[in-house]
Amino acid sequence: MSNHLSNNSQFFAYLVCLACGENWRLMLGIAGLPSILQFFAMLYLPESPKWLIKTNQNSKALDVMKKIFHERTAEAKEEIQHEFNHIIDSISKEGGGVIKLRDTYVQLFTIYRRSLFVGVMLQVWQQLAGINTAMYYGPFIMKQAGMGGDTDRQTLIRSIPLGAINFLGTIVAVFYTDK
Repeated sequence: MSNHLSNNSQFFAYLVCLACGENWRLMLGIAGLPSILQFFAMLYLPESPKWLIKTNQNSKALDVMKKIFHERTAEAKEEIQHEFNHIIDSISKEGGGVIKLRDTYVQLFTIYRRSLFVGVMLQVWQQLAGINTAMYYGPFIMKQAGMGGDTDRQTLIRSIPLGAINFLGTIVAVFYTDK
C-alpha cells in the first residue's frame, strides 16, 4: 500500500511543481506537511484492542473498543462485548495468550518466514522494475522524446497525463487488491 501512496504522490508532485514554479523551498516545505500532520495525528491513535488483550491489558482494550464503537446505546454495549469476546476467542484459538516482543520476532522469522520473504521480494522487484525512475524522470524523458515543450513548464504540463494515468491505475488496483 505504501507504494500506491507513493505513486499517487508523484502525480500531485507534478501539480505542486507546476504551481510553485521555480520556488524549490516552497515545494520542499509542502512535501513535509503530510509527514508532520501524520506524526501528530499518530499521537492520538489508540492501540489495537487485539494487541492490548494479547499483552494482558484487557481494561485498556475495552476502553479503546468503547471509543471505536461510540458506546451510547444498549446495542452498542452489546456489540462491544460481543467483539471483545470474539477477540478473546480468536486469540485462544490461535493458541496465544500473553505475548512478549521477543516472541513476535521469533514468530516473524520462523512461522511467518515465507510471508516475510514474499513481502520483501515484492518490494524489491517493484523497485527493480524501474517505474519510480520513469516517473521521476518522466518530464525529462518526454522532452528527449520530442514530446516536451520549449520551456520546462510546458514539458511539465505535458507530463501530467503520465502521472494521472499512474494515479488512476493505482486507484483501480487498490479496489481489486483484496479481491
